[in-house]
Amino acid sequence: MSQKPSYEELAGRVRELEEDALARRRTNEVLRKSEERYRMIFNYSPLGIVHFDCDGLIVDCNERFLEIVGAPRERLLGFNMATSLRNEEMRAAVIAGLSGEPNYFEGDYRSVTANKVTPIRAMFSRVNTDDGGFMGAVGLFEDVSAQKQSEEALRESREFLGKIVASISDPIFVKDRYHRLILVNDAECALAGRTREEILGRTDYDFFPKEQVDIFWEKDEAVFETGEENENEEQITDGQGRTRTIVTKKSLYTDSFGNKFIVGVIRDITDRKEAELALQAAHQELQDIIEFLPDATLVIGRDKKVTYWNHAIEEMTGVRKSDILGKGDYAYAKAFYGNGRPMLIDLVMAEEPEIESRYDFVKRIGTTVYGEAYVPGAYRGKGAYLWSTAAPLIGRDGNIIGFIQSIRDISDRKRAEEALKENEKKYRQLFETVSDAILVCDGDSRRLIDVNERALSLYGYSREEFLDLSYRDITAEPDESDVVIKETLSGVGIQVPLRTHRKKDGTVFPAEISSSTFELAGRKVICGVVRDITERKRVERELSAYRDGLEHLIEARTAELARANERLKVEIEERRRAKERLKLFAYSVAHDLKSPAVGIHGIAKRLHRQTRDVLDEKSRSYCSQILKVSEHIAELVDKINVYIATKEARLSFERIALKEIFAMLRDEFSVQFNNRRIDWELPESDVVVTADRLSLLRVFRNLVDNALKYGGEHLSRIRIGYEEGKDCHILSVADDGRGLRGADSERIFEVFQRQETSKGVEGAGLGLTIVREIAEQHNGRVWMEPVPNGGASFFVTISKDLPVS
Repeated sequence: MSQKPSYEELAGRVRELEEDALARRRTNEVLRKSEERYRMIFNYSPLGIVHFDCDGLIVDCNERFLEIVGAPRERLLGFNMATSLRNEEMRAAVIAGLSGEPNYFEGDYRSVTANKVTPIRAMFSRVNTDDGGFMGAVGLFEDVSAQKQSEEALRESREFLGKIVASISDPIFVKDRYHRLILVNDAECALAGRTREEILGRTDYDFFPKEQVDIFWEKDEAVFETGEENENEEQITDGQGRTRTIVTKKSLYTDSFGNKFIVGVIRDITDRKEAELALQAAHQELQDIIEFLPDATLVIGRDKKVTYWNHAIEEMTGVRKSDILGKGDYAYAKAFYGNGRPMLIDLVMAEEPEIESRYDFVKRIGTTVYGEAYVPGAYRGKGAYLWSTAAPLIGRDGNIIGFIQSIRDISDRKRAEEALKENEKKYRQLFETVSDAILVCDGDSRRLIDVNERALSLYGYSREEFLDLSYRDITAEPDESDVVIKETLSGVGIQVPLRTHRKKDGTVFPAEISSSTFELAGRKVICGVVRDITERKRVERELSAYRDGLEHLIEARTAELARANERLKVEIEERRRAKERLKLFAYSVAHDLKSPAVGIHGIAKRLHRQTRDVLDEKSRSYCSQILKVSEHIAELVDKINVYIATKEARLSFERIALKEIFAMLRDEFSVQFNNRRIDWELPESDVVVTADRLSLLRVFRNLVDNALKYGGEHLSRIRIGYEEGKDCHILSVADDGRGLRGADSERIFEVFQRQETSKGVEGAGLGLTIVREIAEQHNGRVWMEPVPNGGASFFVTISKDLPVS
């Protein structure tokens, strides 16, 4: 007979049952909440989820799955995915998933319960219980319609852009980090003389001479290392063996994986360079004979006595040279006005409003004064409009030794300018640098369907206006353009060297056009690349005019020299004594080349002053542009004169105390420094160097003037420095202004080169070239070093071994 449990044993057993019941309730609550969370994830998942049993029958699915397949839940529950799916590949993927092999499907799904086709991605996986029992499988569905559409749009966009790039007439290339060419357009293939298949994957060394490619790769590496855009003028030998001059612009592109690529665009400037060289040669020939031009010229000393009076001024005034040389008391003015009074030559050193008021126009550029007035007493009372240029004459020691005035009769030109005013609306901007315009039009309707930004600025239409036009609306030769379009549509790439197009305002301009055709969205389109060649044509016409004028001047001067031969025999001794004096002002005569530019400046200024209330904004802009261009031409001629004088003048080396040069600089620039509140630092130096005094002054003047011009509004200090090197003297000019990029340190010393910071600042691009020329004449060199926190330092060396002249 078993023994009954005690009360304590029964109480313990009850407690165990209560604890077990509590644990079961907690477990059930956790399971309930877990089921709710998983049901919420199941219902709100961004992926479509379907659960089917071991036979493939759908037992559950979420709302996203119903949206993707386009059918209600009641139509899908019980549907057998292993036997009834229409798509065999998806059916095979379902069966594979049931067998325990996760399988992937991508393609179009056609609903079995609705007329809907949806591009999807799906993954099917088998589901087992915790003890390894087989429960069925789960399918995860993703609607990729939007992605498919984006991929298709991206493909069409890449195809469209690729065809446009292929149609651009400038060579375009892309290189990888190993300099291998991975993309080229048709123009690059033509330049290399190879097919695209022959080029891709290879390097420049496979197509071009090594000495040229070494330069290409050096610029490539600079872009790869710094990431900064590079634009460089280079020589290249094309596929036909011709050496071409090109400008290559290279930029760095980094893809999403961090791979670096060079994107390059090449512009062939061979024709432009040849035209520029021819123009420079013609200009140099003109300079060689300018000293013989028959302009009225007078020279006075610092005491205002006449020291030179040429034959042309004798004819203009009727006063013989022998009657006026050596005379003072404004005798030169009496020859023009009948009484002794100051005239333009007296304004060189000081502004005198009373004298200036007697001229129709007075302009100062540096120390040169330009003036225009009607002089009734010219040509023995006949009167004439006279244009004058007056400037100081500088001796070898840098001091003023006299003054020169050159006078030209512009009466004929004045009458021509008055007639020209009647056609002032026909004036257009003189100088313009343009890029190419790209026009895309429909092959059937000829209507424009796309244009780039350059086309908008070139033709003057807004984008909306452009897309309402046809190709015939912008060409001035519609019949010839139709012929080119038909040939292009036949598959022939066309390069037309000269066509005329019409802007929105009716202006017709010459253009160079290349065109090609391709298919876009199932239709044939034409891509035309239009280059405005107005500037090229202007240079050609100017070159022709220079040549014609040069021939005329040579013929006229040859006849004049023949007549003057006998007189020269008598004056030869006087010419020998005057040779050195004439050499000082010979280049000043070249200033008369600026007369047309300054004349245009005066006319435009008067036009702006007298008619600005009736001119529209565009016409006032034209006047302003003409004013700026004429001022720039005059300054350019001045700089060219200094540059020529620097190259040709015979140097006189002497012992010079640097403190004397520094004292002259302080006197010359002190007013500007005080006005702009700029600190001026000069070394306390007793050093004596052997150099040409005038050249040394020019070096410091140019460098200090550059700092003042380009230092910007925050310029506060300019410091002159001296250091003694082993074989040379090292002179320097440093400032804390705007500064330069390191890439500009060599280029800025070339002829007519200006840095980016010079935009908006007047200048000719010759100042630093003159400094380099003087340094080389002193067996030295010049260089620039940027200052990290802003500013620039320029250094010039002078050899210690120069002999005293």
